[in-house]
Amino acid sequence: MIFFANKEKVEDLLYQAMSFMEKGQAKAAIPFFKKIIKQEPKNIDALCNQGIALNQLKKYQDAITCFDKVLNINPEY
Repeated sequence: MIFFANKEKVEDLLYQAMSFMEKGQAKAAIPFFKKIIKQEPKNIDALCNQGIALNQLKKYQDAITCFDKVLNINPEY
């Protein structure tokens, strides 16, 4: 039962983060991506979108780190 509760929470967090991204508020989205990644370190959607957000904020090295993690998890992503 805990698995489903965490899964739902992750989905809610991702929805909130993506809502900020759609509004052009990358800085506001990052804490939500970080919460997801803390719960699910291999969550490709959160890692990739965090990388995009960081890139938009001109934090290029941090963005590359996120993208590298994505590629380590799934080289074909």
